[in-house]
Amino acid sequence: MANFLAPIINGQQFDANGDPLSSGEIFVYLAGTSTPATTYTTQAGGTPNTFPIDLNTLGVNEDGEIWLVGGASYKFVIKDAAGVTLRTLDNMSGINDSAITTDQWLVYQAAPTYVSATSFTVAGDQTQTFQVGRRLKSTNTGGTIYSTITGSVYSSPNTTVTVRNDSGTLDSGLSQVSYGVMSVLNTSLPGGMINYGQCRLTKSGANLVLIPFNGNRITINGSVCVIPAAGVSLAPTSLTPSVNYYIYAYMSGATLTLEASTTTHATDATTGVEIKSGDASRALVGLARTVTGPAWSDAINARLVISWFNRRPRQCQAGLGASAGTSSASHVELSSSLRCEFVTWGEHAMFSFDGYASNSSAGATVATYLYLDGTTVQDAYSVFLNTGASQIGPVSLSAALDMAEGNHYVTPFVSVNAGTGTWIGGVAGARCSLKGLIQG
Repeated sequence: MANFLAPIINGQQFDANGDPLSSGEIFVYLAGTSTPATTYTTQAGGTPNTFPIDLNTLGVNEDGEIWLVGGASYKFVIKDAAGVTLRTLDNMSGINDSAITTDQWLVYQAAPTYVSATSFTVAGDQTQTFQVGRRLKSTNTGGTIYSTITGSVYSSPNTTVTVRNDSGTLDSGLSQVSYGVMSVLNTSLPGGMINYGQCRLTKSGANLVLIPFNGNRITINGSVCVIPAAGVSLAPTSLTPSVNYYIYAYMSGATLTLEASTTTHATDATTGVEIKSGDASRALVGLARTVTGPAWSDAINARLVISWFNRRPRQCQAGLGASAGTSSASHVELSSSLRCEFVTWGEHAMFSFDGYASNSSAGATVATYLYLDGTTVQDAYSVFLNTGASQIGPVSLSAALDMAEGNHYVTPFVSVNAGTGTWIGGVAGARCSLKGLIQG
C-alpha cells in the first residue's frame, strides 16, 4: 500500500495566541477511535514517527515529515506542552489518497502479532473493530489469506482474534490485517447481517441428508460455509429410539459435518443464527425423531424429519384399513392405525377427517372428534341416523392446531349415544381417512 503525505499536521503548529506551539504533541489515531496509528517519516515507509509526534520549539515535527498509509482514515489530536487539547481533526486521509473511497477493505494501522495459524493479537480493546463474523484479509509470508472472525476477546493489554481461514493459514510473517468495510454489529445492510441457509434437511435411504437448496451456503459461527453438492449425511448410529434430536451443522476442520443432539436451540445474540444452546459453533438445520432400530422415519403417517431452513408443507395421511366401531358413550380412539405422528417447530397445522359411519340402532348418533396427543379434543362433527338402523352417513370435520415444538400425533376419537357405531374402512372412495399438513 502506498503512503501519502499527511495534511495540516506537516506544517508549523500554533497555540491559541498564534505563537509557535513549542514542545507540543500530535497524537494520530485511527479515525473515530483512540487506537494509536502508525505514521512514517518518508514516503517509502519503514521508519515510523514517534507516538505521540513531538514538536520542537518552532512547533514543527522533530522527525521531519508525516506520511499516512493509503486507504485508511485518521484522527489528529493536537495538544500543548501541558497536555491540553487545542484541536481535534477526525476522518482525515493522506493528500491525493483516493483508495479510501474505493477499497472494500480497511487497513488496520496497528501492527498485528502472530500467535498461531488461526489467531493473532492487537494492542488494546479492539473487539468493536474485530467483531465475530467480520471478514478479514491478512498479509503473510505465504501470501494473502482471507478469513472470518470466530472469536474476539480482550484481556489487558491485548485483544486476541481467532479466525477461520477460507484456505491456507496465518504464519509468522503476518505483517498486516485489513477488515471488511461492513460491520457485523449495527450494519447498514437491510435486515442486518446476511446469514445463509441455502439448504434443506431431508431423509434419504437410512440417513438424514443436508442438501443444497436455492444455493449452497450456510452460516456457521459467523462464517459462510459451502455445502457439498452431494450433501452431508447423518446415520442414526448409537442413538436412542423414540427420542427427539436437534440436528446441527458444524465444521470439523475443513469438513461440514452433522450431529444429533438432545440439547435445544437458541438464537445467537451476535449473528442472529439459530444455534445449539451455549455453542455457537453448531448451527441448527433440523429436527428428527428416532424410531425402533434406531432409525430415522419420514413416512406418510409419520413425518419425523423436518428442516429448519426452506420449510414446505408436508402431507400426513392415514386410512382405516378395516371397518372399526364402538358402543362407548365416552370418547375412545377409533384405531391406532389412524394416527398421524409428526415433529414440528410449533407452527400452525391443519388436519381433517372424512369418511362414512353408521349406527346399529335407529335414531342413534355417531360422533367423531379430533384429538391432539390423545388428550386434547380439537373439533367434532356428528351424524344423526334417523330413518332406520345402520343407515350410513358422511363424517367430515377439520381442525386448526396450535402446539408446542416437539413430537405430536393427531387421531380421531369417537362415541355413540346408543347402539354400536361403525366407521367404514377398507373400501376405496368410502373409507375413513385422516389427512393433515405440517410445515417442515
